[in-house]
Amino acid sequence: MVSSEMGNRTIRGRVLITMTSAIRSLLALLVVAGAVSAASLDEGVERYFAMDYVAAERHLQAVSDAEPENARAFAYLGLALAGRNQPSEAQTAIDRACGLAPESDEVLAARGIVRVLRRQYDPAASDLNKAREIRSDSELAVFGLGMLHTERKQHQQAVDALEKAIEMNPENALAYYYAGIAYNGLRRSDKMVEKFQTFLRLAPRTPEAQKVQSLLRAVR
Repeated sequence: MVSSEMGNRTIRGRVLITMTSAIRSLLALLVVAGAVSAASLDEGVERYFAMDYVAAERHLQAVSDAEPENARAFAYLGLALAGRNQPSEAQTAIDRACGLAPESDEVLAARGIVRVLRRQYDPAASDLNKAREIRSDSELAVFGLGMLHTERKQHQQAVDALEKAIEMNPENALAYYYAGIAYNGLRRSDKMVEKFQTFLRLAPRTPEAQKVQSLLRAVR
């Protein structure tokens, strides 16, 4: 009897050790998966600001598939899709982000930028200003306001916002692109050339780069 009881304890102990090991392995996998997902999200955001919308969409779609509650992934996925001129898909992603986090400054700013691209300027302004009320240093909202002012030909306001956006993120090719347009509107060819040259360095293979190169040749 004693031998049988000891044997059962040994078996239970081995089972417990095996289960503990399995749980630790699962937790390790979850940590790794979370790290990979975070890296993909960060890369997707970086690719968006570099105007590499195809790569941005790939990274952000992977994150949103793996994490269907990740509002930030859906917000930037919507921006990437809008950059690829896929308005219906972009709106679906933005709506998903808004449903998940309606008070997020990044989500509101993303919706505002999509509305700028669709020339819905008043609703865009409402979204972008609310985003800045939530977080005054919201990088995406500051950039979005610069973009909005550029589209509305409010060039000085555009420059003010875009210079701030560039200060927040010196790798934001989009901000340099719109800043170049705004400075052109102010007839500041020196600053226009400066911003466009940086834009070309950051995003040399975009369709916009060809337009910028043509404009730079004209002013030279």
